[in-house]
Amino acid sequence: MASPKLTPVGRDGNSAYVAYGDDCQFGDICGFAFLVVKRTRIKRVLRELDAIKERYGFPTGAPIHCRILFSGDQRKKAGLAHLTKALAEEIITRCIFLLNDAGVCVVFSHCRLSEFTSAMGTQISLWDQEKADRVDLNVHADPKGLIGFLSQLCLMVPAHERRFARPHEWEIVVSQGKHPAKSP
Repeated sequence: MASPKLTPVGRDGNSAYVAYGDDCQFGDICGFAFLVVKRTRIKRVLRELDAIKERYGFPTGAPIHCRILFSGDQRKKAGLAHLTKALAEEIITRCIFLLNDAGVCVVFSHCRLSEFTSAMGTQISLWDQEKADRVDLNVHADPKGLIGFLSQLCLMVPAHERRFARPHEWEIVVSQGKHPAKSP
């Protein structure tokens, strides 16, 4: 049997595009997104993000992150207690305008964990090739498992739907999760 043709994805440091990926979980909602940016535009985007941070008084090293911007306690911990909800919304709006202006493409997928669990059921059955022996496995609701699946779905957008490079033309950078996902 011939082996399938494999297309390496994500490791080419000389690719024309870089895809930055991150996951999120809020209650029952799980999601994953990639921001795909042309490598030649990265310095400009970073420079403009720094200007936004400076304009709104971000301490050195503080990230622009919704989890921080929209939680009073998190803003305080990050040294951003001076920001109001209205200013947080303004910051996000400026970032979205920056992404649009720089031609950054967003690829995302999302799902309700409860709907995914309901669709999967509580058990999956596997058979051998002759369908003689069956093994039943329990299905567990796992947010991190679903988020991993969602990240792969982002790469499966049909090529004719893309207005930018295909995943095999990306260098992929995914943030390391700092917080374990929790079942709601």
